[in-house]
Amino acid sequence: MAEGLRRWRDENNLTQEDFAAVVRTQELGIAVACSPQLVGRWERGRIGMPSHAYRRCLQRATGLSVEDMGFRVSWAFPDEEDGEQDQTPPIFGVQPWPTQPRPDPTVNEPPLFAFGPMCRPTTAADLIALQAMARAATATDRQFGGDCMRQMLDAYLTECVKPLIVDDHASAPAGALLAAAAELAIRVAWMNLDVGNVAACRSHMATAFTWAQDSGDSAALAVVLAMRTLEHIWLNNPRQAITSGAAAVRLSTETRDRRLHAFCLGKFARALSMAGKPDHAVEAMQASRTALAAVVDDDDGRFSCLDNYGSVYALDDDAHCFYGMCRHSSVLEFHDEILAHADAVIPARKSALAKATKIRSLIALDQIDQACSETKELAALAVQIASKRVSDRLGLVMAALKPHRKSDTVLDLEETVRGLVAGTVATRWLVHIAAAP
Repeated sequence: MAEGLRRWRDENNLTQEDFAAVVRTQELGIAVACSPQLVGRWERGRIGMPSHAYRRCLQRATGLSVEDMGFRVSWAFPDEEDGEQDQTPPIFGVQPWPTQPRPDPTVNEPPLFAFGPMCRPTTAADLIALQAMARAATATDRQFGGDCMRQMLDAYLTECVKPLIVDDHASAPAGALLAAAAELAIRVAWMNLDVGNVAACRSHMATAFTWAQDSGDSAALAVVLAMRTLEHIWLNNPRQAITSGAAAVRLSTETRDRRLHAFCLGKFARALSMAGKPDHAVEAMQASRTALAAVVDDDDGRFSCLDNYGSVYALDDDAHCFYGMCRHSSVLEFHDEILAHADAVIPARKSALAKATKIRSLIALDQIDQACSETKELAALAVQIASKRVSDRLGLVMAALKPHRKSDTVLDLEETVRGLVAGTVATRWLVHIAAAP
């Protein structure tokens, strides 16, 4: 229980509502939505440790340290039923875990672990490292699929990033570090979605949203919401996609970052198309193109998810919108242009997903021979990319071709695809979907 916090409030004759208003008005460049109910949860101990943004506001408002307010960091320890520590080596080293004493609650210094202190003052190098890691992870994910760096980045977030974010040192994480950490958490979430781990994806997305919100950076929050829009689109949640997309567009308008605004509008257009709102989708697509046309070379490029976001990427958003509207001729027109630039601009996974959308439009237009020809190329990509989403798209294409089995071309394609995916991770996903009636 945060008894120190309650005692300070009583001594200053403040109700929970009055105190919430004091917290909201702290001028630290942080936007927090403190309510009397939240104050009550702190005081009753329902929340053991507030987030970084709230801790800064509380310390500024009361002049008390986190410990004096009554908050305590909870420490996790290995199971000690057998009286022995787990000897599994850590992810980033080969040495066994050192024996750890239980911390003395009267001592503020955290215990040392295999990687050094759990918490330490952050530096400019931490920010540079996070931004570089996010950019490398994005490039790898797009080219080779989510399973290439996923486990390493999961461990990096847990072992290296989160301890910095919960740091209570005077030089606690600045907004820029929280924004960079949020972007990295987005990429880890996306990698988990790419391999079908929806629960882990949602968990990392929630973490990214919290860090972006704590950073007070509207641009970072817009990026998280735009990627959350894509997440809802992939998970077939149109209502949630529209809600996230509208919020992303609104925040990106405030940032005056034209590339980011175009990016958010493109994802919002896809959500509107998915939800059966074609007129609004076309309006959002046109607004995205207008914003993209106004981008200049020196626009802020700090977000890796916006790397190379230009006319070709915008065409991909447009093609997805028209596919949702069943305007398959427009899909083919756009995807011919997209795939013509694939080698120079679009990495392998995005090229594969674009090709899958084009193939399904070819099938809808009864252009079966061309669809079969391009499906062979898609199958070759699917076995090279560690992406369940690409394999799922291949499975959907094969399922869509099943009614055309009277054609020798389709039968030959099935044999070719079986040979290509044999012994790869694409097999179980392809068989599972293609076997559906």
